Amino acid sequence: MTSSLTPRPDAAQDLVGAVRDLAPPAGTHPLVGGTDAELVDTRHSILSEGEPASGPDLDREPVASQG
Repeated sequence: MTSSLTPRPDAAQDLVGAVRDLAPPAGTHPLVGGTDAELVDTRHSILSEGEPASGPDLDREPVASQG
């Protein structure tokens, strides 16, 4: 499947999620790739590792190191 959406807008990233949410035909394991899928996967990977190093919540007190 190809899309006419410009890479990186929210609509293109939403399309990645919508296609991945579809039930695949029996016996298949379709993959979704491309620029937007890579961006969605990268964001998921970064966010699943814990709190981002920077972001909109910069007013919070830093957490003390336990090292």
